[in-house]
Amino acid sequence: MIAAAFGTWYVGGYPSDNALTLGSAVLAEFPLLQSGQTRFSLRTALGGRSTGADDFRGAKRSFVATADIGLRATIQPLSGVQVYLGFQVPLALAVSPDIELEELTQIADFGADIWVTDRVALTFQGSIGGTFGYNGDGAKAHAQANLGLRVALNEPHLLKPASMTKSGVGLFVATEWRANGLAAHLSHGMALAAGVSLFDRHLKLGLIASSRPGPFNPTTFQTALANGATYKGQSSVSLRSDGGGVGLLVAPAFGIPKSPFKVELPLSIGYAAYGFYLNGDERKVPDDRRVSTWESELFDGRDAAPALSVDAGAKLSYRLPGTDFVNAYVAGRYAWNIGYDSYVTNNYDGPSLGIGIEIEN
Repeated sequence: MIAAAFGTWYVGGYPSDNALTLGSAVLAEFPLLQSGQTRFSLRTALGGRSTGADDFRGAKRSFVATADIGLRATIQPLSGVQVYLGFQVPLALAVSPDIELEELTQIADFGADIWVTDRVALTFQGSIGGTFGYNGDGAKAHAQANLGLRVALNEPHLLKPASMTKSGVGLFVATEWRANGLAAHLSHGMALAAGVSLFDRHLKLGLIASSRPGPFNPTTFQTALANGATYKGQSSVSLRSDGGGVGLLVAPAFGIPKSPFKVELPLSIGYAAYGFYLNGDERKVPDDRRVSTWESELFDGRDAAPALSVDAGAKLSYRLPGTDFVNAYVAGRYAWNIGYDSYVTNNYDGPSLGIGIEIEN
């Protein structure tokens, strides 16, 4: 894959509205499991990109190494139509002008291919999620949509029926949109989960990740500055918040007899981090230092904080008619972010309510 883009991006953590990015990557997809007309694939990419801009006093070009790993579940509900759901975890590491995390993203990946012939498909692809990089100075949210043509050069890509697995071991991919009551305010964002299902779908083990992107949530927090400091003549500023977490997931599952419903009791334990940042015109700092440097000074080095995250709740799934592998679900959870202590608040606990789709073989 070769790509080029012009617009707002980051060089050494500084944003530019006139940045030119050139990059390339090698993509690979490895089928893991096919059961019936459901296929699970591991997707990877390795590459790099260079971004240049001429509106900085310092470095005018960055070089970044990129890697991406994800899992995708593809189903074929109708002849000639494929629908997929998955997740991606892109990682970008700047190696020049400094070695620094440029981007770490949790992305829900979804789309459809409509095969108009055996080898040509009209394709729609979408992705959305939260992102972090450059110590908070980089992009904070991701949203993308593509419409195009897909051409199979070697052989048709339509799924062919395969025998159903009889081992009682399978895979699952799920994505949901969550309304959160974290830190005593209403917010929303994506959550993703993937892993293995054991004992004929009665136990799930895997990874789960969630994000609360700041640009998707307009809530602001009026905050007094530390140690009597002022910023642009003000003793307080209005902040936005973002963050997320990732954890190990354990979920016992119980079918409701003579019904398409199933109850799960998900429990996850992992790492979370949430922070607060200058918003809008306040990000235009008075000198040449990066915004994150100012935020650290203004909030006594505690503009963000990590935590041990424990999340537990219940999930009710409904098997969609005519399928044996697609579930719609609602889930209620409560998260305890143990040890969280930022300048703005020492409590980022709270409930969540999610609505999602899961593909499980």
